[in-house]
Amino acid sequence: MTDQMLIVLGILAGAVVLFASGRVRPDVVAILVVLALNLSGVLTIQESLAGFGQPVVVLIAAVSIVGEGLIATGVSHRLGEAVMKAGGSNEARLVALVMVLAGTVGAFMSSSAIVAMFIPVVMAIANKIGLNRKRMLMPLSVAALISGMMTLIASSPNMIVEDTLRARGLAPFGFFSWTPFGAAVLATAIAFMVIVGRNMLSRQTGAEEAGARQPSAFDLLASYGLDNKWHRLQVTRGSSLVDRSVAQMQLLDRFGTVLVGFEKHPHGRAQFLPAMPETLFEPDDAIYVVGSEEQTQQLTAANDLAALPRLDQRQRHEALQEVGIAEIMLAPESKLIGQTLREVEFSSRYDLNILAIRHRGEKLTTQLEDQILDFGDTLLVAGGWGEIQRLRNEVEDFVVLTLPAEYSELMPARHRAPIAVTILVAMVAAMAAELVANAAAVLIAALAMIATRCVKLDAIYRIVNW
Repeated sequence: MTDQMLIVLGILAGAVVLFASGRVRPDVVAILVVLALNLSGVLTIQESLAGFGQPVVVLIAAVSIVGEGLIATGVSHRLGEAVMKAGGSNEARLVALVMVLAGTVGAFMSSSAIVAMFIPVVMAIANKIGLNRKRMLMPLSVAALISGMMTLIASSPNMIVEDTLRARGLAPFGFFSWTPFGAAVLATAIAFMVIVGRNMLSRQTGAEEAGARQPSAFDLLASYGLDNKWHRLQVTRGSSLVDRSVAQMQLLDRFGTVLVGFEKHPHGRAQFLPAMPETLFEPDDAIYVVGSEEQTQQLTAANDLAALPRLDQRQRHEALQEVGIAEIMLAPESKLIGQTLREVEFSSRYDLNILAIRHRGEKLTTQLEDQILDFGDTLLVAGGWGEIQRLRNEVEDFVVLTLPAEYSELMPARHRAPIAVTILVAMVAAMAAELVANAAAVLIAALAMIATRCVKLDAIYRIVNW
């Protein structure tokens, strides 16, 4: 065995140890391996970096962008809703449907992206039927791994093998060459998981699992005693609010109720908006206010409003894509300390509304505008997610303590779902028909996702698993 072989084996063993330990990021380990191979003289610097010029590297990065387009536009969420509707409360059926969904969608993107897409869906299913999450997450993981056997672009090894064949002048695999094998393995795995695998995990939800659940928006409301003070009202055609702005009506000062958001219906489709000072009340709008029963009744009677039922789960998910809440705390050097919300003009300055304050352990939900703020006070704020996110940059004044679970499920480009699906179908068709090179087809699809704003340009470095 030559010295260079020993060096290579030593570097490989070191990389395996670092990967297994988890103490160093995998991408950093990969760079260290490249440097070690070069500095040891095994490879020249040109040979060490040659892999970054391979089409398969661009292909893998572009596939990550295409996958993000499906997540950001809400395609994955809609598929998850269909699974929950079809599966009902039957665990075996849900396991099978989740695995079929992950296995088929994963045929067109990386397994990591598939897992990221469907974890919120699977968690929602487990919570809905009161099941141990492991009994749903394990089948998801298995199906995502098997999805790598379904098509050419489903996994990195497939693409590397195909690229190697082309480089050697050999007949390459077709786009669906792997599909018969992958479909057979997926069917076998589904049968195993439904009959045997899921029963190897406990059915009961552990106390520590329940405690670790990230609070929802309504959990935050309940923690401040506001869960029963959330009301949905309709602006009738004869209401005195019609054609008046939020700033003009001053509902907080007049009735003590906090206006949080609007539900408008342009072209017959529900559109949810945060309550901004310039927003106009229009006939048939639904508005969301926080206040006591007495305050809400006074508001309703004085402005000819009508009470509406609460939103169902799907509508609530849509509303929370636009209007959110968060818990923030005043920083030690905050300029708000010693002043009232009215004095600092909090609502107009930050375009957010204060729903409640926790002051020295006491929950305050009334006369908030005149409450003198102190260090350590926590504030429950409501408004657009963009405005809430901007508070994270106000580090001298605020610390964002709690963002609800819905924050991690935001779909910034959800109205462009048909565009994302069209791009995906066109990409698959171009690769299957071999109209252009595989790397070119996926790169064009990735650029189309960016050009149509299905994926934000500044999110690319977060999307690609470097």
